Amino acid sequence: MGWRGTLVLALLVALAGAAYLLSPGPPPELSDSNLLGEPRFLPVTTPSPHLLDFSPAGVERLTLGYRDEVVTVAKQGDGWRGAADARPLDDFVQSLAQASVISAIPEGGELADFGLDAPARRILIETTKGASLVLLIGDRNPAGTSVYVRVDDGPVVIAGALLVWEFDKAFAAITGRKALL
Repeated sequence: MGWRGTLVLALLVALAGAAYLLSPGPPPELSDSNLLGEPRFLPVTTPSPHLLDFSPAGVERLTLGYRDEVVTVAKQGDGWRGAADARPLDDFVQSLAQASVISAIPEGGELADFGLDAPARRILIETTKGASLVLLIGDRNPAGTSVYVRVDDGPVVIAGALLVWEFDKAFAAITGRKALL
């Protein structure tokens, strides 16, 4: 390399050094509050309550109702008797056990306001201890992100819309159809 190459290389090193020295430093740390003084990050102090209180291992029978059609499957060993495809049913039961309440609905509304007067989707869970739970799945909320549900004769609460998808998948697996009507 000749004197010209050395000069160009020295000039490039000087420009890179000047760019480094003139560049601003790292961004400042984010404060724990936003511009309005509200907390930016909310710590999770208590987990959301579970929608249903049962052990997936103790489920003996599932009855799913969709509109006018009702199907029942029974636990038999590690599988399910009465299902066209039993593979998704263990995951379905596990999802039901882990489903949580997002929020409660204040008293005063009619069941028809939430699609729970004649719900299209119904689940009856029967356990080996003789207990049973009824879950009624109503309409989606206006944003479509959650659904109105009711356990037995309890209050109307909001749960994640994933329940509808899980129900539809389980119902289709039991009946052998690819999709609901």
